[in-house]
Amino acid sequence: MASNLPAAWKECTSKACPAATPPEKNSGGRTSKVGMKNTPSTCGRPCYCVLFSAPKNSANPEWTWEENSFAVAEADKKQFQWICVEPVFEGSQTSCSKGDCMITTKKKTPDGPQVETVTCSSPTRSCESPCKCTPFRLKVSGRDAKWEEQDQGCDKEPGYAYECFCVKQS
Repeated sequence: MASNLPAAWKECTSKACPAATPPEKNSGGRTSKVGMKNTPSTCGRPCYCVLFSAPKNSANPEWTWEENSFAVAEADKKQFQWICVEPVFEGSQTSCSKGDCMITTKKKTPDGPQVETVTCSSPTRSCESPCKCTPFRLKVSGRDAKWEEQDQGCDKEPGYAYECFCVKQS
């Protein structure tokens, strides 16, 4: 079991994710995506298999969320693990046990500074009342931040990661 996760994530200890496959350098010297071994995941909603990294050979690793498994920096200095986690929210929201949400970003202004807006939807309509697909943001620096609820159509700000979750208000 993993410990020392950032505050934005709580481990789902009764569930598991497949092992991480280490990234490799391609012929152009770029690092490839960190994948999953081809084994079934038992990590079901409200939990997700999320990629974390820690310095290699850490006795008690302090795991960091890897927001983009395609663009892993300094991959040769890290160990990787897919961990079954549930998001932790700033407010009174709770994750729903079923329902998928999709995040969409759209450029807001074709002229001038490029601003992207964030919206969430449930393409399979599986996020049903009393739950709803809701945008959240997470400050990417530091370990104490939790997911903050945002309005549909919010502007993306630098220094934050954005995600959509199927949640209900507690």
